[in-house]
Amino acid sequence: MKGKLRYGALLAAILVIGGVAQATGSSGSGGRSQTLKLLDVSDKFEFVDVGAPGSPDNPGPGDSFIFNNIVRNRRDTKTLGSWISICTMTAAPGVARCSGTVGLGDGDIEVATTVDFADADVIVAAVTGGTRDYRGAGGQMTLGEETSAGRLMTIKLVR
Repeated sequence: MKGKLRYGALLAAILVIGGVAQATGSSGSGGRSQTLKLLDVSDKFEFVDVGAPGSPDNPGPGDSFIFNNIVRNRRDTKTLGSWISICTMTAAPGVARCSGTVGLGDGDIEVATTVDFADADVIVAAVTGGTRDYRGAGGQMTLGEETSAGRLMTIKLVR
């Protein structure tokens, strides 16, 4: 991918955060890769009902789920930012189109995916871009295992 990163500055920021993110080696495409290991902690949630009456348990097409969660380090000792997303239900039952922003102190990471909530133990989303230290980034985000503190979030970036 095109675009240069301030890799040294990014690595310094990672070390300051205290091991939240782990920088990995080069990717096979000749670019740089980085893996952020975070924790998605539920905070604020809104259900928006449009059209025929629905509910969070029985949403219809166009109904939306809006999340404003907290992003913390994996040890759950430090708040690093926020995870703001919106999922809008499609015409297919239980399937939503979701997009959002992981906002961290050194920039934002944009993600998007389609989720079938009947089979959403693990959600994988495309990294569609970013700002500041994440400018020009691609890759993927995985929301995985649910822990007592939150859901494990792993973002693999390639530039």
